[in-house]
Amino acid sequence: MICQKAVEHQIPFYDFVQAVGTNGTSASELDWRTPNLNEMRWLVYHTLDYGARGLLWFQWDAEDWGVIQNPDRDNIYTSLQEVNQEIKSLGDVMTKLRTADVYQVES
Repeated sequence: MICQKAVEHQIPFYDFVQAVGTNGTSASELDWRTPNLNEMRWLVYHTLDYGARGLLWFQWDAEDWGVIQNPDRDNIYTSLQEVNQEIKSLGDVMTKLRTADVYQVES
């Protein structure tokens, strides 16, 4: 939906990608599971597939359950470093691409 609107108005869009869960924090009642490395990859590449021009990681610093304060922060940070390094190598090519249209098919 966001990509479709960006195409209609010929503007780029950025997307927030989940980086952290609430496991073991004061916000555990939200019951968000921290994505593993492969899930982070899927979230990132799926977002890029839809034409995102930039990525923002959700939730870097939120009270005591963001990446910085999360009990699993070392694993989260390592995963983020790996995914960021992968997509950094695509940057020169990706920044020159433009989304012409959006399609979604049922499998």
